[in-house]
Amino acid sequence: MTIKIKDKEIETEKIKNIYPSAIIRTEDGSTTPISIEWAEQNKDKIKIDSYAILVVKKDNTKIDIYFDDFNEMVNALKSIFDKFKK
Repeated sequence: MTIKIKDKEIETEKIKNIYPSAIIRTEDGSTTPISIEWAEQNKDKIKIDSYAILVVKKDNTKIDIYFDDFNEMVNALKSIFDKFKK
């Protein structure tokens, strides 16, 4: 089965892991993904630029899907997991 999130198409049978993450800007100006849990624990020390779902495929390639809003990311995750329930 293939699912589509934003402009990315993903074959579900090729998915190894799915990671929701917060994207933060580091001191040198680059961005990096961190866990949502870590972001929540350190929210007074960081600034979240955006959010992402990081999909790791069984061949260890990655697909990154970016979101401006936390709730938009959560809704996309729900739609992914709903596909797996069927």
